[in-house]
Amino acid sequence: MSQEESWWEEDGSNVQGIPQTVTNTGNVFVTQGNHLATAQTTSAMIIVALVLSVFSIVCCGPFAIVSLIMGSVRLSQVSEFDNHPDHNLAFITIIISIIALVINFLAIAAEFFV
Repeated sequence: MSQEESWWEEDGSNVQGIPQTVTNTGNVFVTQGNHLATAQTTSAMIIVALVLSVFSIVCCGPFAIVSLIMGSVRLSQVSEFDNHPDHNLAFITIIISIIALVINFLAIAAEFFV
């Protein structure tokens, strides 16, 4: 056995079974299949969907369909995680998109009856 490998056999150097400590930094951690903790962050997809839903109320109604689909997809992706930051944003995006669709539908219907 070489001199470089002798450190492994020294007494008191048991490295197995010692858990790594994770400090609480305010982030939410999820254990994935490889058992590594990864921080949950807000995705760009839900931010774009939220901006499109607000934009659809302000001026362009058909963007509400796109934001509704994007919000629904993201909500289904994060529904299995507790306290995921995208959960509330996806729900709000869906609500705003539905409101925008109703407003635009009423505006189109009003044109036919006026």
